[in-house]
Order: sequence, then C-alpha cells, then structure tokens
Amino acid sequence: MIKPSSRRLSRAQVTSGQSLVEFALVLSLLVLFLFGILEGGRAVYAYSTITHAAREGAHFAITDPTNTAGIRSQVIDSAIGLGLTSGNVTSSCSPCTAGNSIRVDVTYNFQSVYLLVLPNLTLRTAATMYIE
Repeated sequence: MIKPSSRRLSRAQVTSGQSLVEFALVLSLLVLFLFGILEGGRAVYAYSTITHAAREGAHFAITDPTNTAGIRSQVIDSAIGLGLTSGNVTSSCSPCTAGNSIRVDVTYNFQSVYLLVLPNLTLRTAATMYIE
C-alpha cells in the first residue's frame, strides 16, 4: 500500500502551477486570433485580386466585346495565384455596340485553411465599362 505524502506544497509551487494553466489558456486564444488575422488577410487578398481581374477583363472587353474567350483569358491571367477557371468568369452586354456597357462578373470559392476561424466563402465581384 502506498502512503500519501505528508509533504505540503509551498505557496510558490501552487502559484507556478496556476500561472502555467493561465498561460496555456491565453496562448490558445492568441494563436486563434493570429490565425484569424492570417485567414482574413488571405480572404482580402483573394477579393482584391478578383476585383482587379474583373476590371482587367472589362478593360479588354471595351475594345472587343464579343470575344468572350479573350475576356475570360484576360481575367484568368490577371488573377495571379487563385487558379480561376473559365467557369468563374461571365460577361454580358446588350447590345454589344459602342456606347453601351459591358459587365464582367467573377466568382471565386475561397477555401479557408483554418475552418475554425473563418468558413469557406464565395466571393463575387463585377466590373462595368462602356464599349468604345
């Protein structure tokens, strides 16, 4: 049979254990906050990139509004690092003549690395310009 220890813990030993538990709790919240900042930054980068790509596509489209393959190619080439496909890009104008507007829509499915911090998002943006 094992006898319980009659040795008492000193106040310093109890306090250091409490500090360790508090540090672990605070550290986990700080790490979660840091990952939230990183994921938020990635989402803002993705949205900014597809907005820029939509503008580039609309800029291309004002000179040749019926060239949908060229518009999609311009948008995909401008969205560096996102891996857009032609299914993410649509363009529309009615009628496609000078003085009328053309609209380029871009959709991107943002995949979050840390689902606990930020869910997967569908980002959408559009750019409209007048045909020359």
